[in-house]
Amino acid sequence: MAFRFRLASVLRLRKRVEDARKLGLAAAARTRDAAVRRHDALERHTATCRDTLYLTGQEGATGAALSSLAEAVDQSSQWTAAAADRLAAEESRVVSARGELTKAAQERRTIERLAEIGRALWEQESRETEQRQLDDLASVYHRWRQAEDRR
Repeated sequence: MAFRFRLASVLRLRKRVEDARKLGLAAAARTRDAAVRRHDALERHTATCRDTLYLTGQEGATGAALSSLAEAVDQSSQWTAAAADRLAAEESRVVSARGELTKAAQERRTIERLAEIGRALWEQESRETEQRQLDDLASVYHRWRQAEDRR
């Protein structure tokens, strides 16, 4: 008779949940990475706008041109701030997904540990049963030998 783990279906479910959490973490990380790239691009654009404003001011431009460049810097700064907020939100999603994955892995390992304990107990009981059968067989043989020797 082979070992049969009664919680095998639960273990399969825990593995599926863990796999789903892995996919969720990967998706959150991809989204966060895209937000990082967007934020970095906007920071570079803002720096370029500031440099352009500074150089244009140094060269002596009209007030309208400077005003237009200043508005571009402000707009780019606002976009960068929004991208930073989005990046923070995406980072918190990654942290949350990582926590969920950790919890799912712990739950799976708990069930696997129960399976290991159950298998060890089953193996111990099998060894004890086999030893008991061998002892019974030896006992019967010993009694039979003693009965033969008395005759």
